[in-house]
Amino acid sequence: MKLIIIFAFLIPTLPFKNISSKLPENEMEQVIQKLIVNRSADIEKIEELFNIKMQIDSASSTPFFSVYKWNSEKSELPFHSMELRLPIPESKAADECLAIFKLPIQNRYTKEYVNEHFGDSIQVVPPRPGQLDEQITYYRISGKDYTLSFGFSNNQNSSSTIVLNYAIESRILH
Repeated sequence: MKLIIIFAFLIPTLPFKNISSKLPENEMEQVIQKLIVNRSADIEKIEELFNIKMQIDSASSTPFFSVYKWNSEKSELPFHSMELRLPIPESKAADECLAIFKLPIQNRYTKEYVNEHFGDSIQVVPPRPGQLDEQITYYRISGKDYTLSFGFSNNQNSSSTIVLNYAIESRILH
């Protein structure tokens, strides 16, 4: 009995446990959960998790982060594009990864849904002055090993972007 209780505390969980109706079969929650649980910055491992092949974006990469991109309008995944910013092990970058997902219209979250499921956990982050052309307001939820943000652009009611920062397990990575 003690083993089960201890084990339950070791598994990171999102603040929403039963996402339904807005996402088919909880697919996006599963994607997010896989990244948080695996805590990996190994590009091959991440590609294997989702059965995709990402391309390095040399123009966007820096001495601190490698940027990888994947895009497919015909994907069976609950997102149609993904950008990963993975820390370079030798750099002094933070021990976390950033994943940006663009969602097709059928998988978008509404503000009402996010408010209903996250309630008081939400921190509203308005656009910064340099982002005024994008006009994206983020509804951010922070957990122990992650920050999950739903982006709502130009006062629209549905989120086309999800941003996930998650802590990595080891710096001996890609």
